[in-house]
Amino acid sequence: ARGRYVYFMDSDDLLESDALAICYARCEADRLDFVFFDAVSFGAPASDAAWFDYRRAAAFPGIHTGRKLLGRMLDTKRYRSSVCLNLIRRELLDRAGLRFYAGIIHEDELFTARLYIEAARVAGIARTFFHRRVREESTMTTRFSQRNVTGYMTALRELNRFAAGRDAESRRAVRMLTRSILRVVMQSAWQLPAADRRRLALTALRHYPACISGKALGALLFKGMIKKQTGR
Repeated sequence: ARGRYVYFMDSDDLLESDALAICYARCEADRLDFVFFDAVSFGAPASDAAWFDYRRAAAFPGIHTGRKLLGRMLDTKRYRSSVCLNLIRRELLDRAGLRFYAGIIHEDELFTARLYIEAARVAGIARTFFHRRVREESTMTTRFSQRNVTGYMTALRELNRFAAGRDAESRRAVRMLTRSILRVVMQSAWQLPAADRRRLALTALRHYPACISGKALGALLFKGMIKKQTGR
């Protein structure tokens, strides 16, 4: 990439035609490292509406440091890792050496968290620029597998290594994010073979003991057994 800004787009989604022009103008006017904006999903069942809710920019007016904004978003459960929700100054990517980790899925979990922590000036635009298509057989809707575990746990390992050398505010945000990701992984991995679930539990307990709840650990180890016995 050689332009002043970089945008990453998934091939099956949609972007409003004026999105990049408006984001570019805002970044230039306020000297932003990146700007984030809202999104809406289409094709999702009504029961999944909360999971695919990307409206948050209006809750964070003004200009923020990325790490402070990340903490506030995590505190209010408004953080979304999708990289498609940001227009990013290329200079920041080059200065931070920020690239996607190759060979895994859920790579946004690592990239976007680092993006926030590295950014000095961030702002939001309360416009629904991005339209995310929810479809069968996508990364987020396919049956949870060991590939998902590998992606999430690799992102956590690299993110915690990165945070170890940062300030207290950044480390706190990464701890919160670690807790959130582990909860998702453990609540989804109950369908894996017992040996894989035990291995995941031991890895999490060894490396992130302060970030695991008993409820999430119980779901990982016993949810499948309960479902089998109750037929629910």
